[in-house]
Amino acid sequence: MKTTLILLLATALVLGCRSPKHQTDSPESEAPVNAAFAEPLSMDNIHATETASFGGKDYRLTIDRRSDESLPRVKGLDGDKFVDNRITLSITTGASHPLFNREFTRASFAGQLQGESIDTYRLEALTFDKATAAGLVFVVSLGYPQSDLFVPI
Repeated sequence: MKTTLILLLATALVLGCRSPKHQTDSPESEAPVNAAFAEPLSMDNIHATETASFGGKDYRLTIDRRSDESLPRVKGLDGDKFVDNRITLSITTGASHPLFNREFTRASFAGQLQGESIDTYRLEALTFDKATAAGLVFVVSLGYPQSDLFVPI
């Protein structure tokens, strides 16, 4: 009886320690850590509006960022490819009277990077900063894809 009990406990212990059949240790079941993405990655599209005052008037600022498949790809630091963005800035006043409407790509800011190639940067953001005596000030971010590294302009 004791022998039977010991055999049952030993069998339960062996069966309990076995890994389930759906788990394997083969390399095919695990994704490589630094695998390149099959398709170029893109950022979410953004539509933002806000109001700014300058010279006694209120202006409506509209900023649209969208991924643009027609732009040259950005090659990230790890070799992955990313879709670049196109940003449209519209400034209106009163009953939507258009004052300014322009599209920007990273090429619009190529002269701002002293001695650096713009090819590894992606146009990430354009935001309103402040109103000064000279006018409305905006900040642009060119960044390395999927990192916290960027150049403010």
